[in-house]
Amino acid sequence: MPKAGGSLKALQAGMPLAKTENLQRRRAMQKSGVLHFDPGLPLFREHFPGAPRVPGSLIIAALAEEAGRLFPHLLPVRAGRFRFRLFLTPGDWPFSMEYDETGNRVLCRVGSDRVMADGVLVMQRKDG
Repeated sequence: MPKAGGSLKALQAGMPLAKTENLQRRRAMQKSGVLHFDPGLPLFREHFPGAPRVPGSLIIAALAEEAGRLFPHLLPVRAGRFRFRLFLTPGDWPFSMEYDETGNRVLCRVGSDRVMADGVLVMQRKDG
């Protein structure tokens, strides 16, 4: 059990209480943006007539494209464990990504207040 006042003594001695570099590194590995699915595409007249929905394969392809752009040192090689919780209609959808360096994967999420889809993109370093 640490002694009371230990943090104060560390602060007075100029010792860091936490490593901020890890937090900064983690933030650098988190990216976000907006996916745009053009409602005018002919695809949406057929998928589905009167109630257009974005196909899951198109969502994954858009996320893989964004992952390659946002993490230029990585190449998406496989999609795995994607769950489509609710249908996406054509239009703009916020997304977020977090690179997990230990497993060479990008954790993806579509939606803001409500998760519409989420999954994992397995990545490979471009330098080998």
